This record gives sequence, structure tokens and C-alpha cells, in this order.
Amino acid sequence: MAEWDSLLMSCLLNGGPEVRILSSPPPDPTRNRHRARSSTDRASDYGSEGWGFESLRAHQQATTSGWSPFYCPELVDAPFDTTGGHVRAELYRVFMTTTHHVGDPCWMELASPDPAAAEEFYGPLFGWEFADVNGRDGYRLITSEGRPVGGLRPANERAKGWLPYLKVRDLRGTLIRVLDEEDQLMVAPAQVGALGVTAVIGVQGVIGLWQPGTVPGACWDDGPGTPAWVDLSTFDVAETERFYRRQLRWRISTRYEPVVTMGGPPFYAATNRASITEEVSCMRDEHPRWADIHIRVADVEDMTDRARALGGTVELEPWDTPAGRVQVITDPQGCEPSLLSGAPTDPVGIWGSGQPVG
Repeated sequence: MAEWDSLLMSCLLNGGPEVRILSSPPPDPTRNRHRARSSTDRASDYGSEGWGFESLRAHQQATTSGWSPFYCPELVDAPFDTTGGHVRAELYRVFMTTTHHVGDPCWMELASPDPAAAEEFYGPLFGWEFADVNGRDGYRLITSEGRPVGGLRPANERAKGWLPYLKVRDLRGTLIRVLDEEDQLMVAPAQVGALGVTAVIGVQGVIGLWQPGTVPGACWDDGPGTPAWVDLSTFDVAETERFYRRQLRWRISTRYEPVVTMGGPPFYAATNRASITEEVSCMRDEHPRWADIHIRVADVEDMTDRARALGGTVELEPWDTPAGRVQVITDPQGCEPSLLSGAPTDPVGIWGSGQPVG
């Protein structure tokens, strides 16, 4: 099945998100042969360097008058047979069973000062594998047991560390709607090969936006090595929650409002994948920040020992959060992912009595 695995990965990276094995005879190659505009054809829509704030405004009219996602279904015949049946790659918009709604965290990315060293650390730690992405020099796809979980790229002066991405259907339209100032566009939109189109904004926290291509997003919270939770720290939970609900369609499912506030339990609001937590430190940061990307592991205590053996450091003891038991580690390049294990816990059980949670 080595050829099969190779074909699947080739389809994923180059424009084909799903492969099916059919035991029926080879189909008529002329039937339903629709040749729609492909992701490669649409590369000129973005270019390798993306485009800036003024270009967004210039394209606003075109964007709102029928612009559609850049990927389209295609049918491609596989070059070999297996188990006596005809193998065929059917390229559809959905690669995984995991569903990502608009606004959901759906991708994670590591900007590392030394990507090669990062692979040597995270590969053995989580069992991750890495592959080049055509059309994006220096970008590496991270997979866990063949499932996409995120990306790895070199760090620059503006970005280092882990960054979550939220799903959007229309990247241009979203940027036009949420950006008020030019400097809020941190990284201009650009294609990540055939995988998708990304941008980074600095509005209520620095956050990435992901418009799917061949990959709807990461395989989310589906066993060890997959992203499972993200947390945003802010001094104004209500304002931050309002932004993400209105602009990115967050569906808040849990709220916790403490009886004691000064130096006590934090205000807390959460969806089924992300939380907004009040910053309770004495050092006030005016801007919200995405503090942690949590990666699912079987046992955080066991993983901390493995992280140390690979050259990482651990400064704090594990603690319980509403998302589960958490441990923050630091890789040899200074980037900090969080490890998550166990089941979610009612905030009242952690922080004490507060207003009703609903």
C-alpha cells in the first residue's frame, strides 16, 4: 500500500483531497469529465506574495459580486490497480470527516527560528511527520498518522511561535468586514499551495484566518497529536466575546462569572473548541493575546518527561482547566505549546462558586 499512501499524500498537497477504492471495472473516462477552474489556475488571484489592505478595498466590489472559493472538484484516474479493482482519485471539497464551522479554530501553525530543529523535537514527541507544500517555499505540512494537523514555517521579525487559525468561507470578504486600519492586517493573504489561503489579522488578538482549499482544516481533537483547544487571554472578556460572536460567528456554550474578581477566579466564556479567559495578572496588557494552542496527549505527566529528554523545558506543574488537564512546555527554540489530557471540567469545580454556567 506504499503506492496508495503516496498517491493520497500527492493528492492532498497538489490538489486532490480524497481517494476512494472502487471494485467496479474502470469507468468511462469521458463520463462526467467536468474541467472546472482548479486551484492552480486561481493562483494568480493571490500570487505568492499575497496582496495588501488597499488591494482589499479595490477588490471589494468584485468580492461581493459573486467571487467564490478557489478550489473545485476534479476527477483524476489513478495510475495503477490494487486488489484487482480499479483505483481512482475523486477530488472533492471534503477530505476529513471532521466538520469545521465558520469561525471554528481549524488550523495551527508554528513559526520557528529553526524549522529543521523543530521537526527533530516535535516529530519524536508527537509522532508527527512533515512534507513540503508545492507553491510555498519553506512551508511544511504537519501530519499525524497521515492526517493533516497544521503547518511549520520559518519565523520572521513579526511572528514567532504557535498561532491558531479560524475558518472563513470568503477570506477577502471577511477582511473587508473586520479590518478598520491598515496595520490590523499583519500578514497579507497568500496561498499555501493547494491546501488553502491564509491571512493574519491583529483585531482582538493576533489570529490567523483560513479559507480551505484541498484541506478543510486540521483533524481536530481526534486522538493524541491533534490540536484540541485554543485559549485567548484578555482584560475585557465581554468586548472580546462580542467581536468573535458578531464577526466570526462564535457560538458561546459556556460562561463563568465569578463572585470575586480582584485577583480571584477569571471571567470565562467558551465554545466547544476555544475559550476566552480574563487576564488576572498584575501586568496589564492592553491587547488580547492567544496564549495557548493545546495539543491532545494521553497523559501530560508522561509527555513532559519525553519533552525534557528531547531538549525541551517545563517550568510549571500541570493544572486543571475547564478544557482538561494542561501542561505548558517550551521547545528548544523557545516556542510554547500546551499539552491537554482528560475530560472537560465545569468551571465551578475549578474556580469555586460563581454565576450560573450555561
